[in-house]
Amino acid sequence: MPALAVGIAVLVVALSLPAFAAGKKIFITKTDEKFNGMNNVTFELYKDNPPVGGARGNEDTKVDTQTTDATGHATFDDVAKGDYWVHEVTPAGYKVNPDEAVKIKNRNKELVFSNTPKGANNRVNDPTGDKTIEDGTHVFQFGPALAVVCDAHGPCDVLAAWNDSTGFHPPGDISLVSTAISHDFGNSWAGDVKVPTGSPSLFNLGQPSAVYDRFTNRFLVAYDSVADTEEGLDWGLRISRSTGRSTSWSTPVDTFPGIPLDSAFAHGGSLATDPGPGPGAGNIYLAFTLSFEEGESEVALTTSTNGGGDWEEPVSVSGLGTYDHAEVAVGPGGVVYVTWTDYGGSSTSPFDILFSRSTNGGQTFSNPVQIRQGSPRSGTPGQCTGSSLRTVLGSAAVFDANQIAVDPYDPQHIYAVYSIHGQGSDESDVSYTTSGDGGRTWSAPEPVGPSAGTQWAPDIAVTPDGRVAITYHQSQDGSTVDPTVAFYDPFADRFVGEPQSLTDGNPFPLWNVDPSFDSTVANCFGLGGIDAIAPGSGFGFAWADGRDPGPAGNDGIDPNIYFTHDLGPFLATSTSLSVATTAAKLEASGKVSPQPLRGAVVRVTLARDTGDGFEQVAGKNARIDENGSYSSSFTRPVGGTCMITVVFQGSEGREPSPSTSKTFAC
Repeated sequence: MPALAVGIAVLVVALSLPAFAAGKKIFITKTDEKFNGMNNVTFELYKDNPPVGGARGNEDTKVDTQTTDATGHATFDDVAKGDYWVHEVTPAGYKVNPDEAVKIKNRNKELVFSNTPKGANNRVNDPTGDKTIEDGTHVFQFGPALAVVCDAHGPCDVLAAWNDSTGFHPPGDISLVSTAISHDFGNSWAGDVKVPTGSPSLFNLGQPSAVYDRFTNRFLVAYDSVADTEEGLDWGLRISRSTGRSTSWSTPVDTFPGIPLDSAFAHGGSLATDPGPGPGAGNIYLAFTLSFEEGESEVALTTSTNGGGDWEEPVSVSGLGTYDHAEVAVGPGGVVYVTWTDYGGSSTSPFDILFSRSTNGGQTFSNPVQIRQGSPRSGTPGQCTGSSLRTVLGSAAVFDANQIAVDPYDPQHIYAVYSIHGQGSDESDVSYTTSGDGGRTWSAPEPVGPSAGTQWAPDIAVTPDGRVAITYHQSQDGSTVDPTVAFYDPFADRFVGEPQSLTDGNPFPLWNVDPSFDSTVANCFGLGGIDAIAPGSGFGFAWADGRDPGPAGNDGIDPNIYFTHDLGPFLATSTSLSVATTAAKLEASGKVSPQPLRGAVVRVTLARDTGDGFEQVAGKNARIDENGSYSSSFTRPVGGTCMITVVFQGSEGREPSPSTSKTFAC
């Protein structure tokens, strides 16, 4: 559930409770991610000495310590008026909650603390033999892509695909794309399985993108490839499809045969599916860049209506220009969005981020709109040996590729994230912007990470309940890399807590990429972005990690793919209540904000004043509909005073709400 560095997980309710001591009481309730009370959790109470506020510091004095009982409750008694901090000693395996400021005046206070478990870092690929294959000169795994499916009951199946040079060099079947599967949301992995070429004349180059197609119940992976034909080299994108939820792969499908041989290069595919409902339900979209010998390029999109078996003639999204880094997303109702970057034809020129939409299943697209214009390019040119490639930290390539995501409640609400050069010598910063009108206009950019250090290669994912995660690489010391996530609450329009290290604060050293220790990988390459997914059971993140020991010539590092599952922050909620009466019935109705997923429960109770306090007459669970609303009715008691109380019970991504009551004549 909620939080620590991720979370405003602390729900604070001021209650008018009786106090019998000279001071007041602070009642603590401690729950886990399933809203069950947690035993033996220690809380410390600090007097907030001047200067008051800001954060708990050395000048503040600890005045009491309490530990929760078997039901998750603890109490600080006889608390004098003043300003205090309540500090939770974080339970093992959980994220840190922020200290909670409390002002004691004339009322007791009640605090509810909840945290989410830390996500374990699990290695995806099998590194066996990495140090010895071809004398340790082919050890790179980088640039992961994820696809996920979650059933109504049971864990999620996650597919990971990545660029892999390790050991996949048998004659006639050269594939640099590997895959692995997890049937327990990333806790364990089965792999490595390469995506086969199916032909001695085909070479799988890499740069995978992955999706799950629920209509055919299988995963699809798109990747750059080259085929050696009698007419010349065919540089294109191909699709492999799994047998069910597995890593058993079909013969590659050529997505659009007939591109000009030896004169054009199709690359950088981005896959998305239309989950429905709507006329495009089941469509699979592939956006990509087609680069020509003359230096021009265009962003195009091709569509499959039969689960990836056949692909339509590509549609030009951008027209000819100097474009790259196509990204596609599908919103509710089947609206197709594509973004890309215009580099202006020069490695030193600023770049523009462009956007277009299709409301007819990718057949035609709107005129391009600028998300951002004239942005300074990330990185520093010329640091990579013999290349004008732009890099950060002296050797890690950056590409300023933008990413987009769509609000599951509103197809007009779109997010975009990208990196640009920071102020002065700051080589790269990550920014985000939003559109509330389907991409026609965009908000002013806002920073995601801290002003200090270098941040690059962002990605974004949005859960079905609306929470947002933005990932990026960052370096604070100029030599180590730390995969990082920032969680965003769109309902409050603010980030939740501080950005959080996906490695639990253990950044890894950058491996030897200039010159590249792997002779099959270009210099200053070999990192890629952090891929993020948000299927409805929290978030999943995968990245290339340098924690494992490897060959001395590779700075003693064996890069591998790592994954973590994070429930993300649980947001504080409120529940409204209206009571309507007839001669025979009472009806309670209202709404939970921010809106949880459909099917969550509000507990509604009816009580009647007996003359010696209110006594419960009836209680019901009311299901929340697709608008976040609930309603429940009772037979109306005859005479006296009645009270209806409602409490949202909590669900994924949402804290339980404080109780709301209304008293009225029965």
